[in-house]
Amino acid sequence: NFEDVVLWRALKETENGRYIDIGAQHPVIDSVSFAFYGTGWRGVHVEPVPEYASMLRQTRRDELIIEAAVSDAPGPIRFYELGGLSSGSREIADLHRRSGHQPREIIVATVTLDGIFESIEGPIHWLKIDVEGMELEVLRSWRKNAARPWVVIIESTKPNSEEQTQHLWIEEILSRGYQEALFDGLNRYFVHQSHAELRERLTLPANVFDDFHVTLQHFCTRPLAEQLNHVRQCLTDEQQRTAELQAKILATENALQKAHGDGTAAAKHLGDVEREHRIAIEAVWQDREHAMHRIYKEWREAEDKLRREAYELEQLVRREAAERDNRVRAELSEAEAAAAAANSERARLEERSRELEERLAGAEESVRSSTQLLAASDARLRQVQSALLERERELERSTAQTSSALAAAERERDGLQLRLKQAQSEMAALHSAYETADLLIRRAALESAGAWTRVGALFRLTRAGSTRESIVRWATSARPKICAGAEDLLETESQMQSDKTAKRNPYLRANSLDELLSWSDLDFVRCAYVTLLGRQPDPVGENYYSNRLRRGEPKMDVLWQIRHSREAAAHDPGIAGLDRALRRRRVRTSFSRALRSLRDRRKERINDNAPPVAIDKSSSEQPRNNADHIRELARQREALTTEVEILRGVVDGLAHAVRGIANAQVRQEQRISDMQSQGRAVTRRKSMTLAKQ
Repeated sequence: NFEDVVLWRALKETENGRYIDIGAQHPVIDSVSFAFYGTGWRGVHVEPVPEYASMLRQTRRDELIIEAAVSDAPGPIRFYELGGLSSGSREIADLHRRSGHQPREIIVATVTLDGIFESIEGPIHWLKIDVEGMELEVLRSWRKNAARPWVVIIESTKPNSEEQTQHLWIEEILSRGYQEALFDGLNRYFVHQSHAELRERLTLPANVFDDFHVTLQHFCTRPLAEQLNHVRQCLTDEQQRTAELQAKILATENALQKAHGDGTAAAKHLGDVEREHRIAIEAVWQDREHAMHRIYKEWREAEDKLRREAYELEQLVRREAAERDNRVRAELSEAEAAAAAANSERARLEERSRELEERLAGAEESVRSSTQLLAASDARLRQVQSALLERERELERSTAQTSSALAAAERERDGLQLRLKQAQSEMAALHSAYETADLLIRRAALESAGAWTRVGALFRLTRAGSTRESIVRWATSARPKICAGAEDLLETESQMQSDKTAKRNPYLRANSLDELLSWSDLDFVRCAYVTLLGRQPDPVGENYYSNRLRRGEPKMDVLWQIRHSREAAAHDPGIAGLDRALRRRRVRTSFSRALRSLRDRRKERINDNAPPVAIDKSSSEQPRNNADHIRELARQREALTTEVEILRGVVDGLAHAVRGIANAQVRQEQRISDMQSQGRAVTRRKSMTLAKQ
């Protein structure tokens, strides 16, 4: 199949190279090494069929001929001889029998590939394996030897079939540092990574640019060889006829000479005989000329036909080479595009790989622990009676521990319920105080400045001038104290779910806001994309949002930005209350910013305000000072209105905190119920284990 043409293209610059031909068969016909042998290369031939091995010894006297089969099994083995289809596989032999062939069974010795490598010194430039179904046995015999031929050619189809078989043995060759370069329909070419520069020369099958020719023994010239043999047979027949005519002429001349001695009476007869002799000779020569002319004409016709078919074969090879070149170029373009996509995917996979490696390390530690536990269990099983007693004691201890855990969980639940009731009582008191403050502030906005004095008295403030500032500080400091209980409960809820997130897939849509917020870092960004946009994140968006989270930005702000993007408008996340929670978070954030801004402006106004100027009714500047005073009062009224709105926002925030505490209590009760269910399940499993033992 032109294996020598492809190999010569890659290795023609090497002088006096070395090769190993496993399954060499005939030394000339279809021999891959014959052309290399003629240029000075030498190597090793392995051929288990005695007839072919003898022919190789006669024609390759300066090479090593090994008459054995290559296998990882110790010999001798049964071998099924069938010419070029000989094999040591019983399955292949049965296949030939079903096809009508009758292979001859013989016993042959075996050698390993390691042993063959030891018999040749220096680098090995190519190794050919053609063993009809025994490829795996040959490669397995390559155990510890460090030799690495530059190029390895392995037949990778079943005998007389296009069914490929490389899946049975390809891992054996790839694991030794080889890369596949070409599949020519029959063989696969592999190049070692230390000589990767040869791979480009081996990517194309034999083509017209390799400048090669075939002999009449090659399979593609069989029709032409048959025609040439026919012409040669016709020529042989004509030569035989000519010899017969020449024999007749010689017999006639002998008869003529005998008749010439009879005398005058036979002269006339002799003349007649001579005339007949000349006529016969002329007829013979004419027949001979016609025969030679016919043979020459048939020879020319056969030669012309051979040349035409050779030209058509050459054109066919050119077209196939051009088509393969186009396909290779198209595949190269697709491979480049795939490589560009794979580069971006590789970064994500590398990150994922690091995470998986960490999980794998944990899994390996768990496996080692499990192995130790199994060893301990095996030791206990040898002493069945004592193990049963130990199991009973362990069950009693586990039952006591479960009961203690349930009692602790119930005490924790009672404590949380007590804290919730206290928080609700505080919230009710604070809510009442805020309602009173809100009523007083609304009234104060319509009344004179004296109302602020009453508000200050209500909140036990000593200075009426700082009443508004104190109210703002009080409202700001009150919220963290009230919300602390809710945040503690939410943190407890988060810790409950932390152990469950490790086994989940961030590329699945979240079913609730709590589940979405339970993720962190890159997993949070991926789950947010899948939930809010219905797709996995692109590398740019993934890096952008993960960097924001690492800078300390809240997850709700990231969800707000993704949810209000143009792409998210056409996708329903399917989470009830998500938009409401995002708006509530946005309002709280805006409120906090406005409150900080109000405090800053208040401080600046306190620092910048000058002492009041006494109004002199007799002064000519009285109208102008009165106007300034009115504008100042209007400005203060606007500031007071803003502060009132801020206090109302504080009240709304407290209401949201109360609802959060209530939800946290419900989740805590659910957690306690789950713990009780798990305790009962553990008790049942241990009881069943004891019952089985």
